[in-house]
Amino acid sequence: MHVNLEENTIGGEDAEFRFSSERAPAMNFYLNGAERLRLMPLSFGEFDESSGFISDLKLHEAQDESSWSADTKSIIPFGPEPSISRSIEIFSNCAMVTTDIKTTKGISCSDFSVDNLFLPGAWKKAGIISIPESDCRIKDILWVDLDTTKKTIYESDKPFLTAVFESETGEQIETGTGDDIWRWSSGARLGGSSSFTIEHSPEGIHIKRNVLHLEEASEFPARNWRFKWYFAWNSGKTVTPLETDKNAAAAFDACKSRWPDPAKVVFNGNIRKEVCFCAHISQKRFKKTIRSTSGESNVVMNFINMEPHICEDNSHTGKTNMEKTLHWDMMKILDLRLWAERQLRKTGSRLTLEVAEGSIFRYLPSVNKANENNTDISARMAGS
Repeated sequence: MHVNLEENTIGGEDAEFRFSSERAPAMNFYLNGAERLRLMPLSFGEFDESSGFISDLKLHEAQDESSWSADTKSIIPFGPEPSISRSIEIFSNCAMVTTDIKTTKGISCSDFSVDNLFLPGAWKKAGIISIPESDCRIKDILWVDLDTTKKTIYESDKPFLTAVFESETGEQIETGTGDDIWRWSSGARLGGSSSFTIEHSPEGIHIKRNVLHLEEASEFPARNWRFKWYFAWNSGKTVTPLETDKNAAAAFDACKSRWPDPAKVVFNGNIRKEVCFCAHISQKRFKKTIRSTSGESNVVMNFINMEPHICEDNSHTGKTNMEKTLHWDMMKILDLRLWAERQLRKTGSRLTLEVAEGSIFRYLPSVNKANENNTDISARMAGS
């Protein structure tokens, strides 16, 4: 990929991000020349971001040309003029999005929708991973076959964790909730409700995220809001599988490592054996392992069982004054992967991540990194 400042794009052979300096929201994503993901306007009831203007747009490329970023800011020029800022980190085949909204007194509405998405085109299959209720481990994915009929394939007061969509031509788009599950589902805590739906139509996939619904329009809370989400892709082209290097330093096995209690998952009030990578101590150990190779060249760091989990330990999110802050560490693992690849690239080294055999994450674009031959991923998962 490379940055084109004249055309406001970040793109390469297969994938391209197109940004607008005039129209809000500013981001559209193209895969193999066709639009595959469109960021929809953030809305406060009847007025939304499309009536605003872009006050800032910055595109940046890392010095080693391995990652890219886009920062956008839009302002809705009505009443108290709420502002929406987004930071988008792009690397490999992933993008991580952080959306910050600033509201002041004077907004009255009954609904607050954040970063709805539209995935244009024909899709043959969808896989939905929901928040598990009885276990911190994420073991189930619901596959839905799609045709030309309209259907609702997900509807809940809780956000889905991950959804992956397969096109007729083998392309895959995966999008998921960030580590801040508690923020997305905060409607009840704010005196209302939250709702999340994924709908399929002949035109494409509609993902709707209504963070707060109130029975009657009332004054909206004045505060700063932050929401995170990510997406990943596979272009559908056949590529050479990435073989695990037999001589790799199997330096880190998340399951076999001994973890202190502050690093472990807490679920239903119980401390589990699994690690949560949202915990500062877990991130510190990961980075220490990467730094241990700083004096070596051409090393393959093979990290095993780097799998996300659901956790409710408030100390991992820094929200110790709240009753519970449900989170999961998928986006944190992606963030650690980006950090590690930047460090290892300096010495010609590289990182490989492995999840357990049979894991539902094994073939998702965010984990697989498009390094395996692209066939029907649901069929591969069933046969794994």
